Amino acid sequence: SKTPRKLPKRPTDPVEVYCRLKPLVDGDEDVCATRVSNILLQLEPPEESQSYKAGHRNPTQYTFQHVFDTEAEQKEVFDHVCVPLVEDVLRGKNALLFAFGITGSGKTYTMTGEPGNGGMLPRSLDVVFNSIADLQSERFLIKPDQFNAIEVQSEFNARMEQQRYKASLQAKSRGGTDSPDFIRVPDTLKITELDEDNVYAVFISFIEIYNNYIYDLLEDMDTDELHPKPPQSRTLREDSNHQMFVSGVTEIEVKSTEEAYEFIWKGQQKRRVAQTQLNHESSRSHSVFNIRVVSGPLDSAGAQVIMERSMLTVSQLALVDLAGSERTSRTRATGDRLREAGNINANLMVLRTCMETLRENQASGTTRIVPYRDSKLTHMFKNYFDGEGKVRMVVCISPRSEDYDETVHVMKFAELAQEVQVTRPQIKRVQFDGLLPGRGNAHKLYREAMDQLEEMRQDEERKGVDENIPPPAIASAPSVGQIPMTFSFAISSAPELVSCDDEFLLPSFAQVLKEKQEMRRRFLGDFAAKQQQLRDLLTRVDGGYKELHQALSEANEAIAVKDREIQKLERRARTGDKKALQDALAFEKQQWAEESDQRLATMRRSMEEKIWRKDEKLRQLKEIVQQQSKKPPAQEVSSPMHVDEMRQVPAVRSRHRKRSLSADTWLDHKPASNFRTGTVLQPQLKKKKTVNTPKLKHLREEAGGCSKYILTHQEQDSQGEVETHLFKGEVWKTRGGGAAMQFTDVETLRSENPIASDKKVTRCQSAPPSSGSESDLSIDCASETTDVEIRCGYGIEGRAGSVPGCTNAYSGRSPGK
Repeated sequence: SKTPRKLPKRPTDPVEVYCRLKPLVDGDEDVCATRVSNILLQLEPPEESQSYKAGHRNPTQYTFQHVFDTEAEQKEVFDHVCVPLVEDVLRGKNALLFAFGITGSGKTYTMTGEPGNGGMLPRSLDVVFNSIADLQSERFLIKPDQFNAIEVQSEFNARMEQQRYKASLQAKSRGGTDSPDFIRVPDTLKITELDEDNVYAVFISFIEIYNNYIYDLLEDMDTDELHPKPPQSRTLREDSNHQMFVSGVTEIEVKSTEEAYEFIWKGQQKRRVAQTQLNHESSRSHSVFNIRVVSGPLDSAGAQVIMERSMLTVSQLALVDLAGSERTSRTRATGDRLREAGNINANLMVLRTCMETLRENQASGTTRIVPYRDSKLTHMFKNYFDGEGKVRMVVCISPRSEDYDETVHVMKFAELAQEVQVTRPQIKRVQFDGLLPGRGNAHKLYREAMDQLEEMRQDEERKGVDENIPPPAIASAPSVGQIPMTFSFAISSAPELVSCDDEFLLPSFAQVLKEKQEMRRRFLGDFAAKQQQLRDLLTRVDGGYKELHQALSEANEAIAVKDREIQKLERRARTGDKKALQDALAFEKQQWAEESDQRLATMRRSMEEKIWRKDEKLRQLKEIVQQQSKKPPAQEVSSPMHVDEMRQVPAVRSRHRKRSLSADTWLDHKPASNFRTGTVLQPQLKKKKTVNTPKLKHLREEAGGCSKYILTHQEQDSQGEVETHLFKGEVWKTRGGGAAMQFTDVETLRSENPIASDKKVTRCQSAPPSSGSESDLSIDCASETTDVEIRCGYGIEGRAGSVPGCTNAYSGRSPGK
């Protein structure tokens, strides 16, 4: 089977973290946090902080996507942080926004705001409904089911549910409402260039995570003052698309920000808050407000939604207000407050652990399991960190000196979050086969034209025009921006009927009626043709506009990507990548240490080999002096091996029968790179096969194979002379049918200049003798003058017309002896 093609990696974006400083109540208070620039925040430890007492007294700077000063307005924060997320949601992408910080740092104010100055939650709803004001579907036409999916109902079922909804609203109005009575200032921002061939529906849900349990804040509960019913916790489940959702949560379709804000106010009343030593209204739970936008394409006529679930696009924006981390030593919490603080800190710790695991997996390429399931908070949003949407975080900072130690931990978490990479989400592309772009706008213009025709018809009827007059026909094709129309009426004059028995006039009247019917049919056909031409013209024009808008949006997106890359490079240039420098320095140190160890080991082996050579020569000299023989036997100099290596040389296998030397055939292995030296002394082999590359067939006996092996190897010694090594061995059969070679001897052929050798000997003899015992003599000088191998291994080479000057030394070395 073929190896599957490796899919290309999807691009990633870091978790974008923003910082906002809370305004001080008293301007004379000492501050520990100051805004250095648009992206830099500096923390300076006060003297009473634990960090200062521990020796950490230098100011620290932290980098963010943007730093908002204490004077920043809600509108400024919303435009920088949340508007791009709302735009992504309207275009089919998911988004997640966290508000993180210590208790009393302004997280709830940033997310919700106040009646006259709304936060990111109500402003996001304003932008959504401003953008889809004319593109909303009818209520209950698009409806969520119990398994986190969306379905399209028929118009009859939608109308029935609309009637029931109106009846419930009337019942609630008679029983009194608890809606907010304050005045809210809406945001006027609008996202343009949306797909006008779609209709949109908006659904909201509001939950809280209290003591690691999920509760529905929009659930209708029976109000029994005597026996109040406790709220039921919800469970997390996974749908068919592996998306996490809260099972059984209340999801309401809203058509305006005012309607949605009533439910927000209702949920805020149920949210758990309490008073602590640091905050009068401290949130004791994590709240999650979810905005889900569903878009469905219109049919070919641009009048109704296509009733197919697969053609719907669902995106959602999750706005999370995290409860503040706190220390019980400062809040002095007891009882329920202490248990709540423990669960809040545990959830935030799990979130930090998940961030650390993601960063380590991405940095080192490991596949450690991310502990999402350790907390309901992280388990709910694991799809966003796995690449299902964009993630942003607003870190709220209290600049008071008393909050410095807690603020340092928040800054460390913010640094960690910025190093996590999230896979860039992909927009779901739905293929609309046979559907032309611009059909929605064409249908809208068509309805307007039909309304104008209906008004003109009614005007003519009011003027007394006969009802049988055919509808007017469009004389010329209208333009896109303006639809001028001219009408022509053709009415035949009929004779006056005097008597009902007139046989002459009755056929005439019948003929007139036939002409009018034919004229009406012709007018209707012309009107339908002009109508189709107008619709096609509007569709083509809107299609061209759509393509231009799409190209412009793609160009803007590419520019935004380049801007983010430029900002990232600028941050690296200003602050420097300390971790990368430390890793590079550690790698260089390790590499230098390994190289030094290798050099040291090489030098140690070289010195040991030199010492062994000197010891071996001294031993041979002692043996020659002690023997005092006239014909001393020629000593074979063994190869320069270490003593331990000589002891470990395996002997010839004695269990094999020794073969006759006269019957041995040598396999002479001479590489092609060798060259003939032309020396007098050459190896003489009676039976041999000379090859450049040995093969198994040369060693098999049935094919007249060889039982001996010799390898000729040439190299250059330290004095620049050619040195030839002859490695000899025996060939043995193996159990697998192959052959193995056991090396038994090494011989060396080398050429030397006798003049240089004489000079060396003369220098050695003229050197002053060193004081000491016999072992302190110069080993090199003694070996050069007394060694039998050197004194008896020279031969004079003479050629016609040449001056004798080179001598050939032959020595045999046996590593096995």
